Amino acid sequence: MDEGRYIVFPFRTDNGDQAELRLYSELTTSPSVWVLEQAEAEEFGEAKIQLLEGCSYEFSLTTPLSFRPIPGLVNLFRSNTSAGRITPQNYVGSITLELVDNRSGEKIGVVPIEVRSAKTEYRTDYRYMLEYIADKCTDLLMHYTSPVNQTFKTDPHADAKSVYQRFAFVKSILESDEFREAVYRIQEYPGTNWGQEQKNVSFQQLRKIDHGIQKQIARRSNRISLEEHHPLRSQVQSLPAKVTTVAKYETTDTPENRFVKYVLGELLNFCTDARNKFDSDSRAYTESLQMENMLENTLGHSVFREVAKPTLFTLNSPILQRKEGYREILRIWLMFGLAANISWNGGEDVYEAGKRDVATLYEYWVFFVLLDLFSEIFQFDQPSVEQLIQTSADGLMLILKKGRQFSLPGKYQSEGRKLMVSFNYNNTFLAVPQYPGGGSWTTGMRPDYTLSIWPDGLTPEVAEQAEMIVHLHFDAKYKLGEWQAEETTFQRDDLLKMHAYRDAIRRTAGSYILYPGHVNYYKSPYHEILPGVGAFSVRPTRNGEDISALKTFILRTIDHILNRASQRERMAYHTFNIHKSNDLDILRAAIPEFDGITMPLPPSETFVLIGFVKDADHYAWIRRQGLYNVRIDTGAGSMRVTGNLADARYLLLHREGELETSDVYEMPVTGPRLFSKEQMIRLEYPNPRRDFYLVFSVGQLVRNRFSNASWDLRRIGGFRSGHLSATPIVVSLTELMEAKTH
Repeated sequence: MDEGRYIVFPFRTDNGDQAELRLYSELTTSPSVWVLEQAEAEEFGEAKIQLLEGCSYEFSLTTPLSFRPIPGLVNLFRSNTSAGRITPQNYVGSITLELVDNRSGEKIGVVPIEVRSAKTEYRTDYRYMLEYIADKCTDLLMHYTSPVNQTFKTDPHADAKSVYQRFAFVKSILESDEFREAVYRIQEYPGTNWGQEQKNVSFQQLRKIDHGIQKQIARRSNRISLEEHHPLRSQVQSLPAKVTTVAKYETTDTPENRFVKYVLGELLNFCTDARNKFDSDSRAYTESLQMENMLENTLGHSVFREVAKPTLFTLNSPILQRKEGYREILRIWLMFGLAANISWNGGEDVYEAGKRDVATLYEYWVFFVLLDLFSEIFQFDQPSVEQLIQTSADGLMLILKKGRQFSLPGKYQSEGRKLMVSFNYNNTFLAVPQYPGGGSWTTGMRPDYTLSIWPDGLTPEVAEQAEMIVHLHFDAKYKLGEWQAEETTFQRDDLLKMHAYRDAIRRTAGSYILYPGHVNYYKSPYHEILPGVGAFSVRPTRNGEDISALKTFILRTIDHILNRASQRERMAYHTFNIHKSNDLDILRAAIPEFDGITMPLPPSETFVLIGFVKDADHYAWIRRQGLYNVRIDTGAGSMRVTGNLADARYLLLHREGELETSDVYEMPVTGPRLFSKEQMIRLEYPNPRRDFYLVFSVGQLVRNRFSNASWDLRRIGGFRSGHLSATPIVVSLTELMEAKTH
């Protein structure tokens, strides 16, 4: 294989003329253009000329040839139309470049080019992911409640696109390790039977004379007389010239091998029928021809040469059910029967026109991986076939498609709390600027996958508006970037997109990248696992180890959501109470600021007790004892004990007839105490007449913290003049400052 930054590729046009393509890579740091050997190109079904995604190339052709322009991909130079630039960007797969004669403008051939993924394992990733999806689809169909007509012939009226969708599923089965290993096991260790064969042999060739031979000696015709001196002459006059013997031999012509040969033949016929639907210069044609050659070579093995056609299928055979190789072929036959009948609505995104869009296939593959993972953790109803697979005009259709929403409801049961969940693919969060609506408060957004969790007993809509639902978003990103200097990991731009999801979509607690890397990274701005953003490694391999970090994270997240005392849940509570009303408070006056030790409450949550002073003796007692009392009986002038009263942080005093005051005191956060009449007497309270009083500690005079402001009591809601002014009231600091006079 040639590789580097520059290649020269000779070829012939359709009319037989010799031509030459020169390609120059603009990437200087590493090889980015290759020419494969013919054998390697055929093995992987790829074009010989190989480019690298994300790079750009200059090309020149033998004059007077040029390539037909492809917007955004192939552009010609104005000064020389036999030269130009190829810019694959993020495209991965085959590109068929049409050759054009500059003089006539006619097409005179094609030059296929392959664009490689920057990820070196993309070939095996692609095969495995397609095989995994086909396997999941056939598993779904095996649970199908209505009969499925398992025909193995392609529809002669179907177009090449739908045929290729079916062929791609079947091809993924044929390229699977399961199929290859099953065929190898059967070829090396085939099931055999002992057969019997009759032969006519001369009497001299006999090694053993049994009862049947004795009968033939006595009765069979065409005999030879024995000589006079023969030892047996005294007992028998003659012997037959030939006798018939039965010999046992080992044979592979068993019902199970007949079944295997039948399956291989049906697979071969399917690939041949599919190839007849494809253009001879297309990748689909080459791929189907490769599958045919592989199956023909398999059928040509010595194991199958003497195997006859089956007359009866014994699918309950212990060998088919249990023996290595045979049991896999039985399962593959069932898969093939289903895969040959299903096309995929989203397959056009992955392999239409011969492209190999590994990034889009990765997104579909991750859907099934998450579906399996979430089905382990949550109690989902098994997704019905009708949700993912529907009947269409020409068979069955997997409706999973990029941009089309799919939703699966479920639940999570624990001892302390029952949760409802919903797993969504391509859920669109529309722009809903008005709180408390759901969706995005900026512009519409559509994460690849969303896991929504809320308490049982609420609809998702009610839970959304009550700040009681949690959304976790995930985006599949196959392509890698150099975000950290030491190792390849997720792209920084993708992480910024996760921040956009978390910030814009209401009730989003976390947004995470899923990518085929090696770094698991998740961060929270506070002390708990939620809220947060990050990235998890989800690699296309045949074991589940690569999703272990994601699974652990989901389990920790569920445990966090079950915690009713979490900081996140407290934050949700306050968010709802703060924003449920669109009444906006405005306060620009001077109030106490943070002193570096104690963070003051917001003024709307800071409460002020407006208290009445009976006379000079009462005022002197307040200043001397550092206490203020209110009545808590049912009589006039008493007040109810509320949370706001108990949390009051300031005391504003006024006297009888006083409508404006600046007498404001700080109150410690210790809260009020209940004093009896006897205690008040011991504290020298003047003339106590009630059995009990609620008594507050009173700190220093703090009018200077409010810039020596005064307040007009008549402008405070709830204040009543005259003899009713003795009734204490509690207002917020915001309400108090609205009554400020100067």
